[in-house]
Amino acid sequence: WYQASKAGAFVGLLGGVLVWGYTLLLPSFEGGSVIPASLFQEGPWGIADLRPQALFGTEGVDPLVHSLVWSLGINVALFVLVSLVRDQKPLERLQATVTGIAEANGASASLAVTGSTPVTGNHPQLLQAMMPTLVRAAGEDRVFEGNLITGAEDFSYYQEKIPGLFLMLGVGDPAVPREQRPSNHSPLFTVQEDVLIVGVRTLVGFALDYPGGGRF
Repeated sequence: WYQASKAGAFVGLLGGVLVWGYTLLLPSFEGGSVIPASLFQEGPWGIADLRPQALFGTEGVDPLVHSLVWSLGINVALFVLVSLVRDQKPLERLQATVTGIAEANGASASLAVTGSTPVTGNHPQLLQAMMPTLVRAAGEDRVFEGNLITGAEDFSYYQEKIPGLFLMLGVGDPAVPREQRPSNHSPLFTVQEDVLIVGVRTLVGFALDYPGGGRF
């Protein structure tokens, strides 16, 4: 159910457990000295409909069935009610969306959100060795070190295994001021395709110029 929430699940589970304890566990103490017999015979505060083994007048039912029906019913009712009246958290909505898309295509999916990713950067020695390739591919006046940014990149996991370089290829329209260009996550983003050849030259150059057998 895509509107389900963690709060609804928690409250529903708690309510079901409490009803189970009240209707099945508590009666096991009947006849003892701790709990008065009037609770089982007359109900709390004399309310007969709240007798542990005859909730709301359901008498003559097997105790196990009686407890199962009421605890499960309260569980489901609270789960649905709380989920409906309480807004889902963003992560819960995202999980519901992921699950719905997967199920619509006959698949299953799970969502995991990690706290952070390692810092992405350029290996100093590798960058120095490959700088001539960059200059040859793009032009000396077009190669520069970018500013530090806080965006996360999973490329950093590769760099934990081998030295790496992370490059950004400028493909925006130079006729449009930088601050007015839509970002690459915008539906208005456009690519100057003639710039892509620079990326191709760079990658081919890296493959050809990478120091043979060299380790950084």
